[in-house]
Amino acid sequence: MNRTIEQITSDVILQEPRTVKVNGKEYTVAPPSFATLIELSKYISLLPDMDVSDDEESFFEAIASAKDCEYLGDIAAILMLGRKTPVKRKWIFKKEMDSRRELALALAGLSNRELHELIVELFRMQEVNFFLSTLIFLKKIKMVRSTKTTASGQLSPVS
Repeated sequence: MNRTIEQITSDVILQEPRTVKVNGKEYTVAPPSFATLIELSKYISLLPDMDVSDDEESFFEAIASAKDCEYLGDIAAILMLGRKTPVKRKWIFKKEMDSRRELALALAGLSNRELHELIVELFRMQEVNFFLSTLIFLKKIKMVRSTKTTASGQLSPVS
């Protein structure tokens, strides 16, 4: 079903939750705030740079880089819990752990296919295009403001 821009906007503003099922357990996922996307960006930046072509060398590079991809569980957990979710701490094996990290470790136990499908589904639910359209709009405003000139032809200060 195609959703209208009004429906998408309403869901984002009102933080309408949706449900996602992982390993038989249901989680409530709300559309992200900008804070969630900023937190998400921080973890995505920690992923290793890899060649993504389909050749054999890329396959071996991906396997060698797998140890550096531990943040995939964190990325999925942030998409599920959001940035503003209160973090509940508890002790596990005499070690303190927050709820997001606990979920990230549980998600890391999924198969590669399951984790991939979960992250893709969560990104679709996050309406990231709404965030991108805001950035594009603000960039255009910046471009318009920075090209204003005075009568003498000098660039006017942006106020």
